[in-house]
Amino acid sequence: MWDRGLDFAVARVDEVAGRASLPVARQPLAIRQGDVVPLNIIQHPGGQPKRIAIRNNLATAADARELRYFTSTLGGSSGAPVLDDSWRAVGLHRGSIGTKVLNFQGRNTAVVNLGTQMSAIVASLPLALQAEIP
Repeated sequence: MWDRGLDFAVARVDEVAGRASLPVARQPLAIRQGDVVPLNIIQHPGGQPKRIAIRNNLATAADARELRYFTSTLGGSSGAPVLDDSWRAVGLHRGSIGTKVLNFQGRNTAVVNLGTQMSAIVASLPLALQAEIP
């Protein structure tokens, strides 16, 4: 199954013995003004070896469908899981956009990353598939 608007595709894979699946957020990650919400991203940019961005990747905004956050990602990282500090999948990384220059942790940046809320993805799936998600 896939959805162009939410920018995701789902494929069924067999379980790997001895390896638990990551839990998936059923409610959208909420960000209030002034909140500091650390995120973690495990990515394989452009098919390269794994790169992990841990904790210093703060969420800046969220609505029911989208997350915005600062992190170090490279092109080709679309589809990487966006995880909270409990290693729960809260989003699916899909890219970045240019924005007005912002000061983030003492450095100016003009790029903000975008992710799709996992809760929006789960809600779009047929009920039978929703029941299979941890």
